[in-house]
Amino acid sequence: MIITMNVMLVQLITQLELLVLIVILSSSVPIAAALATTTAGPITKPCCDDHCGNVSIPCPFGMTKGCYLDQDFLISCNHSCYPSQPYFGEKNLSVTNISLEGQLRILHSIGSVVYNMRYKYNEALLTLTKFTISNELNKFVAIGCDTYAIVRGYQGDQAGVHDWVHVHL
Repeated sequence: MIITMNVMLVQLITQLELLVLIVILSSSVPIAAALATTTAGPITKPCCDDHCGNVSIPCPFGMTKGCYLDQDFLISCNHSCYPSQPYFGEKNLSVTNISLEGQLRILHSIGSVVYNMRYKYNEALLTLTKFTISNELNKFVAIGCDTYAIVRGYQGDQAGVHDWVHVHL
């Protein structure tokens, strides 16, 4: 019964919100410059849209050519829903917030494995080359029996969660 409840819980959870820290090289447009202004001014380049739905899109991000730093900072805006929804990257990750402090908040599918006759498997692989996942502002959880989950960074750091349950019948 406990295993069934864990499987049901995993099936109910469909998205995981990740907070991604923006790593901007010194040669790129610094976000700190936008923070240095004391008056509320534009957060994008002139003639560039600065919102998609309820989400502000500050520079170096942008939605049209010439408005973003490079392809890694492109945000697409889906106007077919209300309010319009911004998406990030090739996997179309839903964006919930981009802060001037250098944080990008996205929704990402969770990974799950359901042990049944069909053995359903869903991997939650996310690769970000210019960005790192915040190790302080995220919660990483693994639920279930014989469960192993890992977050691995390109800089050699990694964090893992183990959940081993042994049942003797």
